[in-house]
Amino acid sequence: MKISHLVFAVIFLAGCSSVQYKDPDKAKGQAGWGYYEINATTEKMVDSMFNYLKSDWAKECLIQVKKVRVKTSDHDIKPKMLENAIVTNLIKKKIAILNDQFFKDTLKEIEKGQTGLIDPNYAIPVGELQSPNMFLSGLIETSTTGVDRDETISIDVTFTLQEIKTGRVLWQDQKRFLKEVKRSGISY
Repeated sequence: MKISHLVFAVIFLAGCSSVQYKDPDKAKGQAGWGYYEINATTEKMVDSMFNYLKSDWAKECLIQVKKVRVKTSDHDIKPKMLENAIVTNLIKKKIAILNDQFFKDTLKEIEKGQTGLIDPNYAIPVGELQSPNMFLSGLIETSTTGVDRDETISIDVTFTLQEIKTGRVLWQDQKRFLKEVKRSGISY
């Protein structure tokens, strides 16, 4: 009986894992999409866009962020993480971002206020919402080439700022990653 407990304990302890936190700002590249790519892309896009908006545009901007599209078979890419990082850093730089979902929820609250069911002192007044004057959209594309176990992965991340009333592309920038992945002959 004691041997079975010992075997169970060894199997149990072998299956346990430990967790160690790391600083995502110091993340290094890896085979898949990760913090390194998110941080490098965010830094480049936010700096480039901020410089454009402050020097070339030099007017008030109200940006609505569109969902980042992914054209790749890599399921590890989480575009919402990149979108959130870019939005957070733009807001830190005092760039106005309009949230489309919030807008829809606000319209429902305005409608409730107009029914007379809401105390007029707390009802949201009509005519104070603002429309965006720019859309920010992103696209992530990858391509992979390889021989045997070695692969070269190309990742292109492009962001575009487009003026809504004219449809003109005002700003666009791209961050490229080229990864060489060498896989060992042993796999599980």
